[in-house]
Amino acid sequence: MQKIFRYYEDFGRMGDLEGIFVATEEEISNAPETVYFGEVLGKHSDVYSDEWKKHITVLTDDQEFIARALFYGLCGTGYNPLEYFDDLDEGSFYD
Repeated sequence: MQKIFRYYEDFGRMGDLEGIFVATEEEISNAPETVYFGEVLGKHSDVYSDEWKKHITVLTDDQEFIARALFYGLCGTGYNPLEYFDDLDEGSFYD
């Protein structure tokens, strides 16, 4: 079952990231614990999070509302952590 999630994480003086996206609980639970966003907060920012799952909240699980929101393009704004795992080369940004 799909749900609409909100992601918000504060990275201190570098800035913050937020987004609204649609996913299933399985996609969230099966995703890696570390997400690497790259330089999304400016040159050399090198942003990653080991706790991104703690910073998401469920906005709704109303399937009719979700279907309409997707139809009208109201979801998928901002940063979706699930879109950044392909770029993650385990250990590459820790070296």
